[in-house]
Amino acid sequence: MPYYRNLALLPLLGLSIAAPSQVERSPDSVFKPRAVCTPTAGGSSSIDDVPAIRKAISSCGNGGTIVFPAGSTYYLNSVLDLAGCSNCDMQVEGLLKFSGSTDYWGGKTAMININKINGLKLRSLTGSGVIDGNGQNAYDLFASNSSYDRPTLLYISGGSNIEVSGLRQKNPRITHVTISSVNVSNDDDCVALKPGCNYVTVEDVTCTGSHGISVGSLGKSSADTVQNAYLHRITMIDSTKAAGIKTYPSGNGHGLSTVKNVTFSDFTVQGCDYAFQIQSCYGESASYCASNPGNAILQDIIVKGFSGTTSGKNDPVVANLNCGASGTCDVSISDFRVKAPSGKATVLCANTPSSLGVTCTSGASG
Repeated sequence: MPYYRNLALLPLLGLSIAAPSQVERSPDSVFKPRAVCTPTAGGSSSIDDVPAIRKAISSCGNGGTIVFPAGSTYYLNSVLDLAGCSNCDMQVEGLLKFSGSTDYWGGKTAMININKINGLKLRSLTGSGVIDGNGQNAYDLFASNSSYDRPTLLYISGGSNIEVSGLRQKNPRITHVTISSVNVSNDDDCVALKPGCNYVTVEDVTCTGSHGISVGSLGKSSADTVQNAYLHRITMIDSTKAAGIKTYPSGNGHGLSTVKNVTFSDFTVQGCDYAFQIQSCYGESASYCASNPGNAILQDIIVKGFSGTTSGKNDPVVANLNCGASGTCDVSISDFRVKAPSGKATVLCANTPSSLGVTCTSGASG
């Protein structure tokens, strides 16, 4: 997590101090302040502010800071390509609003394009920054013409050390999201499919030291749905689980969780505590769930092509599948070749179907 050091320069009034002897500095050690640019907004939706932003990137993109101030609105009538923003900090505290044109945006891949960029921060320090895709016209057209090709609001490909944080995205034109060819090293979920995710592809991803590829958590305080996700060719290293689904149980203000048409395919497991885990009692105790069982709807969940070796923390258990007693557990597992270090491979199950595809041992929890 980045941190900031506040420096206070206090005036020395009426105070006499001994000056330290001068220390010579080599040219490499001289502090060089970051260049800061604020693009000039045109102030009208008829004026495309993308050229002004590109000009700011040309001036400050190489290691500098580009600021979109709070209260400002920038109208983007063309693709915003962030090429040249290398090791730069783009701070959006105002509003970036794209045009509603369906003619221009039809067939475009991206509205904001981040391609082969190293070291970019696209963020809001205050949490007030908004990127508005202005997508209602696109949704209306797509409803009558399903062949209309809509762009992705934020498209990242082939880069490294990219941070997107603190921003709100509004009215994107499309639900489809693809995450591919990235390496992630962190201490929380590597990729988390949160409520509302629809048509998500995660492929060719390597995760190290995380909580795994997770659907959820879902149903904490509202009815939540994740559907139409395809996760494949994933390498999981030293994670608490390689992949899994976590849903809150019934009662206590929790909502109904629905997970539909999700496929986990071709996972390589290296030292993960579990290869796969289903948690229907997430966020509550086992005694609570005994009285308020999980009621999540899991439909068309496919787990296939898992291989590798777990960490041994739960040896001989390699998977823990605790479906809700009051829910639906339409899960199938095939070509599951994960073993514990002992060479054994126990799968704990509760409330799973007889057609699951692996041999179950009772005792699943979580």
